[in-house]
Amino acid sequence: MRDWTCIGTADGGVLLAGGIRGANHRDRGQPCQDACLAGLHSYKGYPYVLLAVADGHGANGCPRSHLGAHFAIRAVADLASRWIIYAVECLEASPSDWLSGVSHEFAWGLPRRLRQLWFQIVCDHLRGSPLEDKDEIVEASKAYGTTVALALAFNGQLFAGAIGDSAIDVVTDTGRATLAVDILEDGENGANHLGLTTDSLASTNAAARWRYKILPLDQVRLVAAATDGFADSLADPLATLQSIQRAAEIKGYPWLAEQLPAFLERLTTEGVGDDIATAFWFLPHEPAASAAPVSSGPSDSGVSHD
Repeated sequence: MRDWTCIGTADGGVLLAGGIRGANHRDRGQPCQDACLAGLHSYKGYPYVLLAVADGHGANGCPRSHLGAHFAIRAVADLASRWIIYAVECLEASPSDWLSGVSHEFAWGLPRRLRQLWFQIVCDHLRGSPLEDKDEIVEASKAYGTTVALALAFNGQLFAGAIGDSAIDVVTDTGRATLAVDILEDGENGANHLGLTTDSLASTNAAARWRYKILPLDQVRLVAAATDGFADSLADPLATLQSIQRAAEIKGYPWLAEQLPAFLERLTTEGVGDDIATAFWFLPHEPAASAAPVSSGPSDSGVSHD
């Protein structure tokens, strides 16, 4: 997973998505367990953006988690195409109050359907390729264990959610200061990823572990989705995101797309050695003449833009 996808439009911003197989997994001959997705789409003329990442657990009890992560991304893409139909219906029926119904669906309906669809895909795969030592499909599905995080942007709002420890972060510009924020850190539901454990799509109560946040996009400059190998390999991941945003603004997005594979390679070899999957959406904006470059700090492997 070394090639990067770069999608740019005049009014939709720029999308970058890609990742890298972790140094530890290469040393052990294991496949990359992470997956990612980024897309700019349209339904009935209404544009929407989708970012998603998934991190297969990779533990001994999860030998098919690389498939589970891929299936999670597949489920997110399917659900997003259904969610946007409902969102547009709400907007057209009640332009002044569309957000209420859509927010409720994102908070409660979407995570349940996400887990159900992922589980169905896993069951279909198990029927064609059963595990020799597992008889119960519910138990066997744990072999595909994975996290998932997604961000949907529509009509000036960002809908972000996750099951597990993959992250959705934003870089915002208030006009006076540029800030980076982990928007799910204080989300509407608490996370459970203490030590080496994390919430999982394989859990029967996965939907109850859904963390989500909904916020306006008016001051957002960058939305980033990343598996935990990214943050765990950095002393200050939020400062690094600021550096990435500023570097893209100065050097351009094609330059950044060329730099990111080597940057992630340094992260995994000098950091925790985990796989890394990332998806970035750089929103269209007017350049801020007074903005100063942001350093990721001496302990981080930031993307240089000197």
